[in-house]
Amino acid sequence: MSASDKANAVRLTNDPLLTRIFDKMEADTLKQVVAAPLGDDDTRRNLCGEVRAIQSVRRKLAQLACGAGTLPDDPEA
Repeated sequence: MSASDKANAVRLTNDPLLTRIFDKMEADTLKQVVAAPLGDDDTRRNLCGEVRAIQSVRRKLAQLACGAGTLPDDPEA
């Protein structure tokens, strides 16, 4: 991973707008999970997948910002 990749990951991790967007998306999706009918497992499963995707992006950015992660196209990986 290049120094500019790490710097971009740090910038994105610390970006207040991006943080607010992810926070809002995650909170809204969790509300939808709670509001979904109890018998609607497909909807709940799909919504939980959305939350996991948001959390995964956050985790990956944090790893990259610490220099601990690699990008899929990283020749050094």
